Amino acid sequence: MHKRFGLMLIVYVALFTYSLPTKANGEIKKEPKLTLKWGTADGKVGFKKRSKTSIDEGPKSFFVASEDDIYILDNVNNRISRYIHEKWVSSIKLLSSVGPVDITVKKGILYVLKNFSIESYNENGKLIKIKKLSAEPSKIFSGVWRIFKSSDGLIVTTTKPGTILCLNDDLNYTTCDNWEEIFRKYTVYDVVNDMFFVDGGDKILYVDRSGKILSSTPDIFWDKPPTLFPVACWRRIINADTVYVMETKKTGITITKITQK
Repeated sequence: MHKRFGLMLIVYVALFTYSLPTKANGEIKKEPKLTLKWGTADGKVGFKKRSKTSIDEGPKSFFVASEDDIYILDNVNNRISRYIHEKWVSSIKLLSSVGPVDITVKKGILYVLKNFSIESYNENGKLIKIKKLSAEPSKIFSGVWRIFKSSDGLIVTTTKPGTILCLNDDLNYTTCDNWEEIFRKYTVYDVVNDMFFVDGGDKILYVDRSGKILSSTPDIFWDKPPTLFPVACWRRIINADTVYVMETKKTGITITKITQK
């Protein structure tokens, strides 16, 4: 009886894996969208060489608002710079250089995630609000890591695996529904239109907000470029066929668009 049950279970798992919609490998195209050299002037990005006993520092994150609209979290120069069609447009000076780790843009509002706080800015660079993040008794954590946008608001991941904070667009706490279960179960790489792109081993899985696996694709997103310093976000997933990566080089950085046809 036990042997028969084990055999049926193996067959079921095999059939489920086989039936999961999977996108086939296609032609890979790489297109540089933005190249910046190290420096402090507008149109450049900061890099700080540390001593042998400490870690070098550079941009920790970036965000792609549209194909040619890119934001760079320039930690060294304590600013967030915006580039449209590869040209510098504006920079927002951050209130403090302590702790900025990630950014996202939603409905024209720029959200800056720092250690234990979020700052929001309008399109003119004016500060809207500062929200201090406090740990609830059931959500004790030592820091934050990523910020994602959803239809309901924002999702902040913490250094404690599976522990997230959920806020609305006005930076007030809200419920996380069952999203915590998704973050406990998977390593989440990005959230796009309430679709969670998660680690599926040798592929990317697409998981909806209920936790259901909808499809998968061979991971064209695994080709991580070498980094000269710690980076919170080196990759922005746009959809199943498109990803932007931040490549760091000796002279600066390049944001490259990778598509699979």
